Amino acid sequence: ISVTETVITVTSSATIAQRKSIVEAARIAGLPRPSLMHETSAAALQRSLDLDLSNRTNGSTSNASTVLFYNMGSRHVEACVVKYQDATYMGKSTVSMDVLGCGVNEQLGGHHVDLLL
Repeated sequence: ISVTETVITVTSSATIAQRKSIVEAARIAGLPRPSLMHETSAAALQRSLDLDLSNRTNGSTSNASTVLFYNMGSRHVEACVVKYQDATYMGKSTVSMDVLGCGVNEQLGGHHVDLLL
């Protein structure tokens, strides 16, 4: 198997310096064409592969869908709102994805909830 590109997911709390260090470490490790992707954006991208907005069954006439992605990690909570729409690219039907916004609460996470329980 020939790998031509490497995509590494990072948390939203990763600083610019940390992100640069991750890319540099990937290069040192010999990983080809390393790039970073926010982990919640990666989940949203995966979700876009499963969507078929052309056959809406919820009674909506719109070929758009807005989805909330909620990620409770052990040390933080993150929420992102993503809008999906039908699109055409090079003559093929596809789904466009627009991340409308993300928010992070570093003071709340699964570990904090465990401690409260």
